[in-house]
Amino acid sequence: MALVTNTDAAEAWRIIKVNAKNIKNNIPQINSNLSAGGITLEYVIDIYRAVRDSMTQLTSLKTTTNLTAYVSDVLNDQTYDVVAQIDAVTNAEQNVLNWIDTNAGGLSLSGDTAENAIANGSVVTNRFSAAQTAPLRDLLTSVYDAVQG
Repeated sequence: MALVTNTDAAEAWRIIKVNAKNIKNNIPQINSNLSAGGITLEYVIDIYRAVRDSMTQLTSLKTTTNLTAYVSDVLNDQTYDVVAQIDAVTNAEQNVLNWIDTNAGGLSLSGDTAENAIANGSVVTNRFSAAQTAPLRDLLTSVYDAVQG
């Protein structure tokens, strides 16, 4: 028999919490950097990558067998809907990705979307001003607000 590596509810909940804390802890510094202006497309793509990776992992883990029951028991709150809370975070993350793909693509020299730049390793030298990234900072703040703790 091969080594069993299925994720159980306890492990999924631990990973979900670490994921959410990491993204939340990074947003204040990201927003501070964006507020300073002079931001490269590569930096915006790095933001895209971090948010996309967080979203992908959360989306995958929310389907873990018995996750809702496990989290409700751990929190001693039978009304807590962990899947709904994950959905709130991932919806906010999707809004960040949509903004980057819509706006960074239009402002870049190559016209690449963030996803294409990640896949193709394109390099662009133009810079974003603080005013241009203000909507992105607002969307990142929505992700921050969707995570408690």
